[in-house]
Amino acid sequence: MNNSRLYLSLFNLNNQIITMSNNHIIEQIIKQADIVKIIGKHVELKKSGNEFKGCCPFHGEKTPSFFVNPEKGFYNCFGCGVKGNALTFLKEYENMTAGEALKELSRQTGIELPKEKIDKNLTYQRKPKQTNNQFGNGWGNNSNNSNNLNNNQQNFIQNFNDEYYQNFPPNVDNDNLSSQDIHENFHHHFDNPSVDNDVNGHFADNFSDNTANFLIEEQSDGSSSLYDLLTQVAIFYQQQLIKNNLAMNYFKTRGLTDNTIADFALGYAPSGWQHLEQAFPRDIDGLKILGLIRTSEKGRDYDLLRNRVIFPIRDNQGQVIGFAGRAMNDDDMPKYVNSSDSPVFHKQQILYGLYEGRQARAKNWLVVEGYMDVISLHQAGVYGAVASMGTAIATNQIDKLLQLNPVLTLSFDGDSAGQKAAWRAMEMGLPVLNDGKELRFLTLPNNHDPDSFVKAHGATAMQQQIHNAISLSQYLFSVLSQKYDVKSAEDRSKFLRDIYDLTKKLPKGTYGWLLREDMKNRLGLGFNKTQKNNFSQDALLNFHNELTPLLLLQMCFLYQPELLINSDSQSQSQSQATPFLLEYILLASGANKVPLFHSNIKKSDLQPIYDVNDENYQPTDDEKKSEYARVERLLKAESELEIRTQQYFQQNPLPNLTWQSVVDEQTLSLIQWIEKVQKNIDDLQTSLTKSNANAFEIINAKAHFIMAGVSAEHQQLLISHWVKFFDELSRREVTDVSSLVTEILAKQLLDWADNQMAIYSKVNVLYVNLFNKRHQAIYEWFQKWLQQKVN
Repeated sequence: MNNSRLYLSLFNLNNQIITMSNNHIIEQIIKQADIVKIIGKHVELKKSGNEFKGCCPFHGEKTPSFFVNPEKGFYNCFGCGVKGNALTFLKEYENMTAGEALKELSRQTGIELPKEKIDKNLTYQRKPKQTNNQFGNGWGNNSNNSNNLNNNQQNFIQNFNDEYYQNFPPNVDNDNLSSQDIHENFHHHFDNPSVDNDVNGHFADNFSDNTANFLIEEQSDGSSSLYDLLTQVAIFYQQQLIKNNLAMNYFKTRGLTDNTIADFALGYAPSGWQHLEQAFPRDIDGLKILGLIRTSEKGRDYDLLRNRVIFPIRDNQGQVIGFAGRAMNDDDMPKYVNSSDSPVFHKQQILYGLYEGRQARAKNWLVVEGYMDVISLHQAGVYGAVASMGTAIATNQIDKLLQLNPVLTLSFDGDSAGQKAAWRAMEMGLPVLNDGKELRFLTLPNNHDPDSFVKAHGATAMQQQIHNAISLSQYLFSVLSQKYDVKSAEDRSKFLRDIYDLTKKLPKGTYGWLLREDMKNRLGLGFNKTQKNNFSQDALLNFHNELTPLLLLQMCFLYQPELLINSDSQSQSQSQATPFLLEYILLASGANKVPLFHSNIKKSDLQPIYDVNDENYQPTDDEKKSEYARVERLLKAESELEIRTQQYFQQNPLPNLTWQSVVDEQTLSLIQWIEKVQKNIDDLQTSLTKSNANAFEIINAKAHFIMAGVSAEHQQLLISHWVKFFDELSRREVTDVSSLVTEILAKQLLDWADNQMAIYSKVNVLYVNLFNKRHQAIYEWFQKWLQQKVN
């Protein structure tokens, strides 16, 4: 059996089994596919005999071991063993389903797939064509027939005046409208078409793009596919968007580009009550099945989506299956109106943005709250954001995302509604968290949502936020430690009871037991106070994201200003003071003594000493006879290099590391002020201790004394965050925030090393190498430090 039959002996396409009788067509499609062109979009391929070679896209490698044979239509990697044809590449690398991949190859080759029999449940009966239908040719379709347009308008006004206002859809507030009010309102629109063309596109959005231009394939029995109808409705909404300035301006003011608007097929639904009926007079039955046309209690048909910008909803194959309409004015409620469930649309099975994310070959997936969050992230290059259809995300939806990547991040707003949604999503995800799968949680700082954050700070900052999302265990501890008083035995019992109930929802495995044990440890049961403090600090560091790292650092210095005491000038021991200074991290990590390697210095600088790995070096006779002679040469080369580099840096010294190197001006001014008034702070503590004030009263008093000495603007910023910060830590009985400071500073130093590499990248390769090694040393030390803290 050849490769095509191996992969396609039985092939599922849109739930229809393609039998062996059609396999010759499928084999022909695969054979005709340009596999070099398909793979060449993602891999730089170079000609190598009868084949092409490049670095394998399925695993990281520097030496090409990935070969593509255009004659056989096959690829093979000798490094990781992956192999296949054009179909398998689209499935495995571009994350397409088998059906999607085959359709794409059919499109590329021009070979049509066998016609599928349409499921009767997914069809509707079209009305017969009518030659004298009032709206059948569309309003204003004939520019030379303005009299007919006016007659149509007058007829509609008369019908409306006689009957329509009596049968208004039930969701219209017509209690305060008289027939005369409504009649005058419609006259106003007809007599002043420019008003609605710019404001809400009522009748002035004349439907010149009517059913004659919407190609809906009709079967011999007069039926048509609901999918075809949805596609044409999406085109209709897109056409209306182009004609409506207000709707287009809504998307533009939200920062969307023309390409993004086109990629997501965004549109606009006019404000008329029957615009779909006018545009699709033969397809009303289908529109009712889809829920796009509703019938009022008095039997009058009306459109579901009116005067709203439109977000088409696509399934995994990219077919339009429904729509979401958003009000352009935030005061209009409901803000979103979604298609109701239909034979092709089931809210609990669809995720908005999943198709677009897979098309962009997203690797990391992020659940967000809104459609605009999905679109803005995608436009910025942060692929993989999805949103549920106006309902809480379901277990099967989370399971689907975890199949694409075992780590899934949930990003919800920091307000009460957003956090309730996050908790609900967490509960929905527990049943599918098999060992090896993970949920992470992200609340963006300063009340940002993903849409606003990525526009304000860019894709790199958003990616960093996603990278720093907290784990399920951190999330649970953060939420429950705010719900319960962890100092109370009774509340601890309730805390652990909630954890037990939640872990019962997990699949069988070790994760539940580990999670329960972790929660006990975080409560300090069986651990000493320092470890308990560390866990409590972790909750603040990871959960209260309204604080930037530097603002959090300022809060820590207000909470424990003695961390800034210099051991050289104070009586504090070194273990109490210097571990929290920048110099300590460089010293502890060895970053201040990183070696420089010979490969970063030109050979001409060290002649006649050669690179250790120089293949062109001709060994001497002694070296040919003795391996010892070769080793001796290499040691001499390294010794010479060390001398040269030391001399170089003596002549070209690097600037000293200071607080100013890694913190902003506000943090620096606070540090300098605390160092200046340390004597006063000590005196205040002594006085409060004599008056029998407890530890947290002293902490609060010292913080307010410090804040009183900074600028008014800085003081207002600190006070706005201090109350919550102090309350959270004091309630957990945390008195030592040293590990929290160490963690923040380590991350700041990593950023500092990155920045230095960028600065010196155009100046000197030796400096770049030095900071690269410093970054690596700090990173390795930091990972060990984190592990030791937990253990």
